Amino acid sequence: MRFAIVGHGSVARIHASAIEGTPDAELVGVSGRETKRAETFAVEHGIEAFSDVALMVRSVDADAVIVATPHPTHRELA
Repeated sequence: MRFAIVGHGSVARIHASAIEGTPDAELVGVSGRETKRAETFAVEHGIEAFSDVALMVRSVDADAVIVATPHPTHRELA
């Protein structure tokens, strides 16, 4: 299963670690408002970084997207 993550903070790192430790799971993209932090996260995990969630969803062919941002932002992002 292919996953993408919205957000690049501590919660996103927990999810990324779980995905990377799960057989048949693959982390394929990250999106975040802070471009440099998203790019750093992407380099650390060997994935592509995006500043736009919709572009990420169209580009990475993910089966699921994890929203790992502060709770008040979830509705808008979903």
